[in-house]
Parts: sequence; C-alpha cells; structure tokens
Amino acid sequence: CCRNMLLGESEWLLEAVIIATGKWQVVRKSEWMNMGLATVEHLGICACVNKQWAAIATSHLVWLELGQPLWEGRYFPQRIHQMRSEDARKAYKLSLEDAVRTDLSIEELTGFEWQFRFKRAAGPQWMSFDPYWQGEPATKVQFHENGSSTRDNPMMSDIEITWRWASSKSMAPASGHPCNRIQANVAGRDVPSYIASRHPVHNGFLMQSCWALYTAFEMPRPGEDV
Repeated sequence: CCRNMLLGESEWLLEAVIIATGKWQVVRKSEWMNMGLATVEHLGICACVNKQWAAIATSHLVWLELGQPLWEGRYFPQRIHQMRSEDARKAYKLSLEDAVRTDLSIEELTGFEWQFRFKRAAGPQWMSFDPYWQGEPATKVQFHENGSSTRDNPMMSDIEITWRWASSKSMAPASGHPCNRIQANVAGRDVPSYIASRHPVHNGFLMQSCWALYTAFEMPRPGEDV
C-alpha cells in the first residue's frame, strides 16, 4: 500500500537520498527544495516503506534540513536551538508547539530588552512625552527578577513601575506564576494588564493593553504592521 502511494515519486526519492550500498546522503539544499522532498507528509509516507526508509525519514540530518525554513529568522527559546544540534526531529516538533505558546517564562520576561510605546488610545498627554511619537526610537525597558523595571526614557525614570504575574493573588512585585499576562503597577496604582502574544511571522513576543504596547523586537514605526 505504501509503495503504491509512492509510485511516480519513489525513483527520484530513492536516487536523491539512498545510495545503492545501503548508505545515504542528503542532496544539496537547492536540489532538496526543488524536488519537493522537504515536507513532513513525504517523510511520513517514506517511513512506512521499510526499515531502511524509516531510518532515513527519521534521521537527524534530514530533519535538520527540513527545519531550516522553520527556524530561519524566527524566535525560539535557547533550549530548542540547542536541541537542533542533538535531535533535529524533536526540535522541529517542539518548535511547532512553541510557535503558538503565549505564556512567558521568567527568563524571557527579564532577558529580553523590551521596547515600549503608548497607543493613541492613551491620549495626547501621554503621547506628548513618549519618544516614539516624537519620531525617536521607542523607549527601552528592562524587567528585573525582583519585580522592578528600568527604562531609558528620562521623563519616566523617576516613576516607580513594578510588575507581577497576573496570576498572583497579592500585589507583591514579581509574585505569581508565569503566564501570558503581566500586571504593572505605576506609582502604586495598577494599570490595565498586558496580554502576551506572538508575532505571526517571526514568533517574537509582544505584550499590549488598551493603552500601551511592548515588543521584544524592533518597534515598528507608525503605519507599519506590528
């Protein structure tokens, strides 16, 4: 049955991947892509043919090549990058799962250099001292593990801004467990919480409320799509 499914494709697949001696090699990337080999569906079918084909279809080098378009230019946690060199097939699977994850880790929240701007909905008063709306780079923000934060906007440097996970049942800075919402407290007063999401193209994290936006990547200029 599986062999019948491969009729018309088995010859070029066999020639491209399997060497007659029983050894195998991966063709050059340009040939691999042009032949249409780099699909999960093809590999799934190939793995059903016999043990030799299954070994090839699940091999590290084949999945390393298959994963290049998925990994190139996109954000993934360091643990996935490390796994790419050890088990590319597992790294590919985890990458697909991670791409839709919106829960931030403490390492990500405190490790990223976030960029901040107010939304138009915040009103002209807040926009007036936001560098972003004056044509300058967006304010850079660093969240710290103790619940404090620092930013490079001198007009906001004297305002104490703390954070906690929105899962927290207390107002203590840095309390709660990691989730996809951050509760900020500005000068002793809670503001609308920030909800985390992922960029649809490069998987970068962003957090936004009704009044403001944080990005863990270069803040797009007005008129550009986030």
